[in-house]
Amino acid sequence: MHQSSLSVLVIDDDPLILDLLATLLEADGYTVAVADDGREALEIASRLRPSIVLLDMRMPDPDGWAVARELMARGLHPKIVVMSALGDNLEDVAREVGAAAWLAKPFNFTALLATVKSLTSR
Repeated sequence: MHQSSLSVLVIDDDPLILDLLATLLEADGYTVAVADDGREALEIASRLRPSIVLLDMRMPDPDGWAVARELMARGLHPKIVVMSALGDNLEDVAREVGAAAWLAKPFNFTALLATVKSLTSR
């Protein structure tokens, strides 16, 4: 599957992260949508049905945990990559929400692209 046919939804309440990740992923050939809160993310996900969701866990109303639950409740099954500065328990959080991968903030952009690419080739 070519990257241009894959869509990525980036959900983060930090506009700088949204801009950087959108630019980086688009330059690598992905179709990218961004959302700065959980409500907007769920609306976009229902319409776009993204292949991959890069999900910040600590956001206001609803947080990443609620967004992940609601994606599943709506019958959407994107591969979720948890992005957070939660520290040592990030792997547990990723497992808890059924994420395919996780990235600790601050993360390396090369690692992010490698993670997304690995999920698109599965």
